[in-house]
This record gives sequence, C-alpha cells and structure tokens, in this order.
Amino acid sequence: MGILQKEKDLLKAMDRQGYEKMFDSRDDALDFITDCFSSLVDYQNVVINQVVMTPIYYQRFEGEELRDRVQSLDEKRRSIHDKTIGKVAQLNRICDKYHVPHIAEIDTSDRYAVADFVGQFCYEMYEAGMTHRNIDISEKKVTMDDLMSLRGDRRDAYDKTAVKDFVHEK
Repeated sequence: MGILQKEKDLLKAMDRQGYEKMFDSRDDALDFITDCFSSLVDYQNVVINQVVMTPIYYQRFEGEELRDRVQSLDEKRRSIHDKTIGKVAQLNRICDKYHVPHIAEIDTSDRYAVADFVGQFCYEMYEAGMTHRNIDISEKKVTMDDLMSLRGDRRDAYDKTAVKDFVHEK
C-alpha cells in the first residue's frame, strides 16, 4: 500500500472514530497532519537546496566564507532532518491510535531510514501528480488533456469560463 493511500486511510479512520481521540478538534487534527506531511516536503527542499548550492558556493567563495556557507547548509539540513524524524514518528503514533497501518513502516530512530522514506514519499507524490491528472468538477472527470484541448497546445491558455462551459457541455 502506498503512502498516499495510507494517508487517506488515516484521515478516514480519524473521521469515523473521531478527531477528539487525540486532538481538541477536527481543525487541530488536520492542521497537525498537514504540518507532519509538510515537514517531509520541507526536508526534501532543504536537501535539494544543499545539493544545488554546494557546488555554486565552491565556485563563488573561498576560505572562511566558504566554510561558513557550507556549514550553514549542513546545519539547516540536520535541523529539518531532526524535525522530520519527530514528525514521522508522530504520524506513526497517530496511526497506532486509529488502528491503521503506519504511514512509514520504518524504524524512525534510524536517520537514514527516515531520509529514504522522505525520498520515497516525494517520489510517490510526484508520480501521483504526474499520472493522476484527473480533476473532479461537478462530479465529471475532466483530464488535463481535456482542459488543454480548449485552447490548443498551450497548457496555460485556458480560462475559468472556458473550463466551466466545457464541463457543462459534456
């Protein structure tokens, strides 16, 4: 079972069993879940930034300035990694409370396992975004290809009126 499906199952279980099982309100629960998943994205972005910026820093700076810049990138990565480890562990504890499979079926005390999980999460979310291009409008499935056909080959050329007219024509 993929991470996205596990998230959906957790949210359904929370809705059925009651958010108050662990939280003060529905909004508190959903805000917390959002924060946990956002930390995965934040960690990925910091890692990517470090990978992209390190060679640039080596070309741009020298000596103490270079060391400080690279060290700053590393400190940011370590800090967000620590936060992410905690958030993944919290997500798994919530899954336990609601009797659903863990979001991350890993040892959350293993820094490398958490880093690998974030990579898997980001890959799955990217794939889901690229392969599930369906959006549901008025209970009708409209694909991105349908929307692009409204104005030819340009993805950004459609407007809301054209989409609304198109959906109601089918």
